[in-house]
Amino acid sequence: MDANGNSSVTLDPIVSNVENFYFLAADSDASDTNTLTAEMKDVTSVEQVWADRMQANLTADNVENAAVAGVINGGKNGNSSPVTGQPYTFTMNYQDDALDDADYTQAVALDNANAQLAVEANNTSGPDDTITGLELDLTGDNKVVLAGTDLNAAALTTVTTTGSGSIDLDMTSNAAANHDITLGDGDDTLRIDGTNLDAQDAIDLGAGENALLLGSIADESNLNALTLDGVSNYQALGFTDDLAIGGGSAGTDANLDIGSLDELTFEGAVDANASGSAGLNVTTAASELTINTEGAVGGTAAPNLSVSEGVSSLVLNAEDAVTLDDVSNEATPDNDTLESLTLNDVSEDGDVAYDVDLGVGEDVAGLSTIVLDGQAETNYTINAAAANFGSEVTIQLNDAGIDGVGSTDALDYSNATNTVRETFQFTGENIGDVTIGSFDVGESGGADRLDFSQFEGVDSLQDVAVTLSGGGSNVEITATADQFDGTIELTGVDNVTAVEDNAFDFA
Repeated sequence: MDANGNSSVTLDPIVSNVENFYFLAADSDASDTNTLTAEMKDVTSVEQVWADRMQANLTADNVENAAVAGVINGGKNGNSSPVTGQPYTFTMNYQDDALDDADYTQAVALDNANAQLAVEANNTSGPDDTITGLELDLTGDNKVVLAGTDLNAAALTTVTTTGSGSIDLDMTSNAAANHDITLGDGDDTLRIDGTNLDAQDAIDLGAGENALLLGSIADESNLNALTLDGVSNYQALGFTDDLAIGGGSAGTDANLDIGSLDELTFEGAVDANASGSAGLNVTTAASELTINTEGAVGGTAAPNLSVSEGVSSLVLNAEDAVTLDDVSNEATPDNDTLESLTLNDVSEDGDVAYDVDLGVGEDVAGLSTIVLDGQAETNYTINAAAANFGSEVTIQLNDAGIDGVGSTDALDYSNATNTVRETFQFTGENIGDVTIGSFDVGESGGADRLDFSQFEGVDSLQDVAVTLSGGGSNVEITATADQFDGTIELTGVDNVTAVEDNAFDFA
């Protein structure tokens, strides 16, 4: 049935002796606002009402008795509005006094569903019909946002699932103070208001690889007050809203203890009140930690980032620009455990800009490997000038910034000023423009190196041209043929012979 022009259809007296209804709401003009309304007043003995392959919003109005609300064949990534990209809404409105139950559990059947779901119990004249629970029967992969009034009311506290499927369930607008939620064996995601969580909750995400995503965590006070004692069986933790650290007061950090989890996601932007004035301190019992950022980090003001003692590997996966005033290891002196830092560009366009300062003093004394795994337009600015590396550090650059040759550096790196060797290892298939400041040339064990041993086609000095640039104050290195496209510039280095004799490692 076509929802064009917000059409409606009245089923009584046309339909009788039918228990299960399947409505396909089409929309010939592909509008985001059109709704097909099925008027079900006086249609008795209804058992199931289904939204089948929605192509528009659907409302089943004045359902006379308790019935299953179903969504079928939506597809987890399909059946969304071409205007907003959001899933269409299926609303089932009960007739006044249809439930006759102040503690009603609504049955919902989901078969590869992608929908916003609203179920409304009307109480204009009858007893206090109240939906307090949901029982979700799952088939396939499902994605559902609880919408409307009753499913987001404080009275709805209980959610259980049955069946063999999985669900991405968005309850972030639900106002319940305490929750009793039990999910099943699938790989599930639960989105919920993080400010409503406390030790009185009983939330079990069940078996499978599950993610807990928290809404309304807007600042360090929300994050510092976060209580997850009532939540169990989740392997990844994330935050859905923008996070501003500092609250207008310098030095007010956000402290997040994620137990033994090894993955953390921020879907919104992350900022400080002023660059370097506030930090995000992440504590975990895991030795390897991955932080995913989907919004910009430090777009307004750059926060600090520190990880707890015991974390040996930190991986940042960014989809937008990342600016960090400091990255460090919160460890006791002479016991710095962070050995590896990886900065990945996982954006669709491959154009993330990283601007990262590394820790001061002994905060990164254990760091030995920095991996820069970018894409064709990724740009890295790494300031390690104040980093007190404890031993040799290898900086791996893989195919970053190759589309920006001649305009944007793939890597702009400020060397540490101490005497520890920094080895720049080129991997991948191409090299963009690279600028290295304070490169230490010499024969000592602390002298820096350019390592082409992992880069095919650059096997000896015959494959590179080493010349002076910048009026003779810098050394410039290019390919003699087409081995790579970019230019490697060592600023402040004015001795070509010393570079040729001492700076290169070949296979």
